[in-house]
Amino acid sequence: MKFKWSVRVWVDGEKPLSARNVTNGLEVPITDTIFPIVQADGPGPWYPIGTGFFIGPFGLFATAKHVLFDREGNHLGSLVGAQLVYAESRIEMREIVKVSAHERADVAVGVLRQADDQAGTPNTRLTLTERIPEPDSEVLSIAFPRGEAVGEPGKFRITVRTAAIKGRLSQHYPERRDSVMLPGRCYQTTMDIRGGASGGPVAFGDGSIFGINSTGMESEDEQIGWVSSIADILDLPLNKVQLPDGERREWVTVRELASRGMVALD
Repeated sequence: MKFKWSVRVWVDGEKPLSARNVTNGLEVPITDTIFPIVQADGPGPWYPIGTGFFIGPFGLFATAKHVLFDREGNHLGSLVGAQLVYAESRIEMREIVKVSAHERADVAVGVLRQADDQAGTPNTRLTLTERIPEPDSEVLSIAFPRGEAVGEPGKFRITVRTAAIKGRLSQHYPERRDSVMLPGRCYQTTMDIRGGASGGPVAFGDGSIFGINSTGMESEDEQIGWVSSIADILDLPLNKVQLPDGERREWVTVRELASRGMVALD
């Protein structure tokens, strides 16, 4: 995919929070690990439709399945990740070139095309966990809700805003909540999950990621935010992957990448 139009991405939000950098143990702005997913359809405007976050090197990321696929299971075309290179105050528009989605759960993984000036350089990534939070645990997501695009074809501006979405875990569904809306492992929380926040990472405790934002709703009594389990991405396969020892594999799961140190899983 070649970008022939001028795109301005404005990031207007809270002071960037920090996350553990598992590459070298340093604190880094969390905006280095998450990014808006944008539908780059023709001359635009291009609209932000969700959030992705890095789980491994060289553009490997996770998000919600419904950000990448429509209700019939068709892969949405012309998707890019607007990676925020915070230290250099710039945006890298990177095409999504590989995707793998769970058959039932609202989770998916993918790969961003390597940026021209980042060949061979691992990106910052978040640490995943299969640990399950205790009921009433505080949970937190950083995402890009309420993004917008303003302008006309060929000349438009995308605005995204980082948000810290806080809440508490209300209930854990170890198999599924229902057979249609949330048929995979999931959690009910009190987080206010708005449009654009879908696909964002959800953390608890020491900051490890146990879930992915799925959807939100508001009842008369409370705010409800549904979170899919990060565990459901671990057996998703990715094709044509080169392992740290140089071996090239036609297919490899996220779990195996974790066993090789390419994905941080505690």
